[in-house]
Amino acid sequence: MDNSPAPERTLVVHSRQTPDGFVVGVAGREYPVEYPPGVWAAAPPTLRRALVENLVFGNTHFLPLMLGYGKIQYDFPLPLLESFLFKNQLFDLTATEKADEVEPAAYLRRFYNLAYEFGPGEGALPGPDDWPRPADRQPAGGTPTAILPFSFGKESLATAALCLELGIRPVLVYCQEPVQPYEEAYKVEKLREFGQRFGVETHFIRSAPGLFRYGTAFGLDPVSEIGWGTQTTLLTLLALPFAHAFNASYIFLGNEYANNETGVRQGWQYFASFDQSSYWTQQQNHMLRILTGGRVQVKSSLEPLEEISIFNLLQRRYPAIGQYQFSCSAETPLQAGSQWCHACYKCARIYLFARCCGIDPQSIGFKKDLLQTPEHFSSYFGTVYKTGFSFELDFAFYVLHKKQVSAPAVALFERDKLPHLQPWNVYRDYFTTLKPSLNLPEPFKARMLALFSQELAHFAAILPPAEG
Repeated sequence: MDNSPAPERTLVVHSRQTPDGFVVGVAGREYPVEYPPGVWAAAPPTLRRALVENLVFGNTHFLPLMLGYGKIQYDFPLPLLESFLFKNQLFDLTATEKADEVEPAAYLRRFYNLAYEFGPGEGALPGPDDWPRPADRQPAGGTPTAILPFSFGKESLATAALCLELGIRPVLVYCQEPVQPYEEAYKVEKLREFGQRFGVETHFIRSAPGLFRYGTAFGLDPVSEIGWGTQTTLLTLLALPFAHAFNASYIFLGNEYANNETGVRQGWQYFASFDQSSYWTQQQNHMLRILTGGRVQVKSSLEPLEEISIFNLLQRRYPAIGQYQFSCSAETPLQAGSQWCHACYKCARIYLFARCCGIDPQSIGFKKDLLQTPEHFSSYFGTVYKTGFSFELDFAFYVLHKKQVSAPAVALFERDKLPHLQPWNVYRDYFTTLKPSLNLPEPFKARMLALFSQELAHFAAILPPAEG
């Protein structure tokens, strides 16, 4: 991919509001964002203007890097959150360089050198009268409301279940990811079913700017991971009209503790998932407090837990909700009668977790034994890079080894990985211990930690015993 910046080339971006959202215009094409009827129009004008400025910038400011431009020009003033969004993208680029297999600092240098031009005036800032007063922020009965950016992944399902148990009203908002074409029809149908079954509000946002990821809108070949690293931040901003419509006090993100992990590549630190780290959740909270006068907070619902313990919590404590889990990449067709493609690294990961936790994979939709084909775990056994680190997969395969599970993938683990691992007790202790938490919602923190501790004790009980 030749994305060296060309100073003489300027990418022009325009924007405009519509009755149900806004449009991002790039290179002569328009990409609409559409909210459910009435949600966008009911938001205060200044909030709508601020969202357009910041969301259009957040969805496009990486495009010159991806497409080889040296400059990008906008038709609105410098957005209020420009520096947040710039830093978010900057700190994701070292992981993107690894994923795209380019030299360290290649993207960083080019991104740093890009030129940005904005229209005259000041970026929009909602005022104190644009948001309901604190006394009006709860429906009858005093039940607090949280908006959940919702994907049917284990974290968003577990967060919805936690809300229902803790007496928080969840409003689920699923945002279209058009570069994952095989998930939408399934998820939209299941969203309605889920809402009716569990008595919760559910909503869907159409978001054509998602086509910028992988360079899909531009026919980029080879594709690039540039732009994925701001997804969670953009989802929190997209959720704000719902927070206004439902007088929500919170936007909950289900970020697991592993998102704080870092690695080093030729002297450059890279993050497992920078925009889902504990540090960046605090920055997302600052962003929304600025836009809402402190009335809405971004908080983490699962921060002190690891991914596998979240999966175990969901499937054992909330099995009726866990049946809806959809954690597939959905970049190839789903297996008939299943919510899994059975081919991507996410399918392999969740199948492994199920076997590790003693959950029947068929109960959550799997039709094949993925442990029979080690190629499903190429990002673990081979050189294919996927987001995240191997420590949790080491643990899960270690459990199957201790349980004497016979399968080709386990045999490969025993041959290639096990001799290089630490003793079993190191892994067992780590994955049955609560991690630090900075972003749990304070009024519910004590109850959440007690619940998590209880579930980790149950998790420890089903694992092979400690050695010695």
